[in-house]
Amino acid sequence: MKILVAGQHFYPENFRINDLCFELVKRGHEVTVLTGLPNYPEGKVLKEYKWFRNRKQTINGVKIVRCSLLGRGKSTLRMALNYVWFFVFGSLKALFVKGSCICIPNVSNYNGMAGNCTKENEKNPINYSLS
Repeated sequence: MKILVAGQHFYPENFRINDLCFELVKRGHEVTVLTGLPNYPEGKVLKEYKWFRNRKQTINGVKIVRCSLLGRGKSTLRMALNYVWFFVFGSLKALFVKGSCICIPNVSNYNGMAGNCTKENEKNPINYSLS
């Protein structure tokens, strides 16, 4: 099965969704992750992902597509902008990423909104409760 995971955080950030995606690949599924640029927990985008580097990767068989993202920083305003930024740029990128089943880790409501852009275009089943 082709699975699309739309979530703001993925490897090298340490979240349980990483293990789930890697295990799905081991079981023979084709997994693509639509995610932002790594910036958790420090709030700064990692050096190796700045300036359009590493926007498309394959790690342990998982295809990773990264959209533009503003680092979350230390302030509440900056964190809010980080979530909105992922919603906007993740939604745009989602229009071009395909999967037959869409899974969205339950980190913020903005993850779900970005995944919905794909659902509207593909009419695929969607799962919001991966946490």
